[in-house]
Amino acid sequence: DDYRHHLSMLQWGASQVQRIATQNNRKIVRTARIELMHEARREAYGRIGSIMGRVVPSLKWLNESREILKALLQIDNTLPVIVVCGAPNVGKSAFIRALSSGNMEVNHYPFTTKQIHIGHFHHRRLQHQMVDTPGLLDRPMDERNSIELQAIAALEHVGSLVLFLVDKTETCGMSWEDQMSLLEDVERLLPGTELLVVSSKADALNPLPEDWELVKEAEERWRNNGAIGEPKLPLLHDDEGRPTMSALENVGLDALRLEVVRKVKASQVVDPLTLPEGWHRSR
Repeated sequence: DDYRHHLSMLQWGASQVQRIATQNNRKIVRTARIELMHEARREAYGRIGSIMGRVVPSLKWLNESREILKALLQIDNTLPVIVVCGAPNVGKSAFIRALSSGNMEVNHYPFTTKQIHIGHFHHRRLQHQMVDTPGLLDRPMDERNSIELQAIAALEHVGSLVLFLVDKTETCGMSWEDQMSLLEDVERLLPGTELLVVSSKADALNPLPEDWELVKEAEERWRNNGAIGEPKLPLLHDDEGRPTMSALENVGLDALRLEVVRKVKASQVVDPLTLPEGWHRSR
């Protein structure tokens, strides 16, 4: 690919410069005539300049790539990471916005037009990161290029939990069968991370979930009491027993967030004899 090609050009240029420097250094050392020394030096400068002219495009490409990587949002793998995925228009961004304590951050994956959206929420002073990956985990696997597959592989190593959102109303534009096929793809792509399937747009279900009022009242009561602690609020379920929520009506979100916190905590392996990664960094 381009990255390997430009790196190999740089390695070739470095080896050629080293070879020319060695050859002309020998010429200078073995002669006592000043004019031959100057001639060897000019010859070396000329040949090295020619090589530099050939590697300049690669240097420019690598420098541009470095600037893109520097601008890329950083996912802190010392903090919990929740990967939110599902079909396009299934409600991922609305869900992250509803849970986030601030605005979502947006940036591009390097060398692609794909974006990564990161939202944050705090629970007991611990920041949880929610990552939305439009264009990556919302299409069949055969439509992804190699760079997108590498980005997905990276998510497997940083994700504490995967939330796969489904839309039973099919207003997202993808049929239920296609959403289930996409779910199977995500399960294969992220095999090492626990996956929780959540039904979105609970307010659009007809009829509403049976426990709608019960969950709504329990969440309102918890919020009115200061949203303290980590109670096991009743989860909102659809007619198939799948956890569901409404980002529009703010019903089921608090219970789901607390459930996510519990699952993330359960997935963390704590070894009291080792220091956590990144412990030395100041916050």
